[in-house]
Amino acid sequence: MPRSHFLFGIFAGAVASIFVQDFSLFYIFIAGVAAVLVDIDHFICHMFSTGDFSPAGMWKRCFNDKYKKHLKDPVYRSKFVHGWKGLIILTILILPLAFYNPLIAISVYAGYYSHLSADWLASRKFYRSIKPYILEIRHLMYPVYVDELIFDVFVFNMAAIIILYRGLI
Repeated sequence: MPRSHFLFGIFAGAVASIFVQDFSLFYIFIAGVAAVLVDIDHFICHMFSTGDFSPAGMWKRCFNDKYKKHLKDPVYRSKFVHGWKGLIILTILILPLAFYNPLIAISVYAGYYSHLSADWLASRKFYRSIKPYILEIRHLMYPVYVDELIFDVFVFNMAAIIILYRGLI
């Protein structure tokens, strides 16, 4: 879910701030945004396969039809950015950014790799083992997993501790 990817990206950025002296809250935020933007490939696949350019349309296709049916949907299962080929190619494509602004490159890498790590954990049933509560917000279904919320709270707290300890706030 975007919330978890953002928080895990923030956490990865906070961890990077331990090792990179000039890493500020701005770069930590960039890591969080980058972690969410990785899922843009789902939206692109949705646009090309349906002709629907609406993010709400993609959300409905993934979650509203019949919950969990979306796991077999080719839009949800787009593999390039989330697969090994995408990992290698995007790592190489982001590399020139390091010559322009190394801190932004580190932020983007932290966000991208944290996203892939969170997806890997979810696919290994590390969390999402409990049936979700389904919230409906403006006719969009939003699954809320209790164990994912616990994971989010843990990641948020760890990121906050690092940020506060480093004196970034």
